[in-house]
Amino acid sequence: SYGVTGNDQVENYSFMDTYTSTSSSYGGNPGFYPTRVANPDFNWESNKKFEIGLELGFFKDRVRLTSAFYRNRSDNMVVRNAPLPAQTGFTSYITNLDALVQNQGVEFDLHATPVKGDFTWDLSFNISISRNKLLSLPASLSTLYGNIYQVGASLNSYLLFRNKGFVDGVAQFEDLNGDGFIASGLKNDTYVAGTRDPKFYGGFTSAFSYKGLRL
Repeated sequence: SYGVTGNDQVENYSFMDTYTSTSSSYGGNPGFYPTRVANPDFNWESNKKFEIGLELGFFKDRVRLTSAFYRNRSDNMVVRNAPLPAQTGFTSYITNLDALVQNQGVEFDLHATPVKGDFTWDLSFNISISRNKLLSLPASLSTLYGNIYQVGASLNSYLLFRNKGFVDGVAQFEDLNGDGFIASGLKNDTYVAGTRDPKFYGGFTSAFSYKGLRL
């Protein structure tokens, strides 16, 4: 299967400016103050979803295997709190970022019934392996997000400096790009030290049933 979807996790009319009434008066009349800045270029992000699956049954479906591979790519992503200079009257606004994020993985589900009859024994095992990756980040966004995200790494990565020890009680860090300065961010001196993403997750169940009882 393949399809392109939007993102409905956004309030209606988010591209419009909004105002809220205030109890303070102006010239004897109730006043209003702006609470959201308009962005006429704001639109839904695009999620391209691809999935292929396989279902197999053996021994009159006493053993069943379901497997799937999926790849989702999201671009033109919706960001609710993109920073703005405070001189505009707002510190953030809703917009789209031209970055490309990929989520892909495999899923397996195995179900077996070793014993079937008045007494039945069911076994079930499932495992999911998922990987998240930032595929591209335009140079125009590196200033804002280069300290947080690394192209080719998970969005949930830890970007850290490599410690070389201490001199007179002051931590020393490795100059990874060799420019003579220590700086964080994209193509500078931070590296991906790890990720908060699980390597895999799944479950195993075993159930016994006898007539109207199940354990």
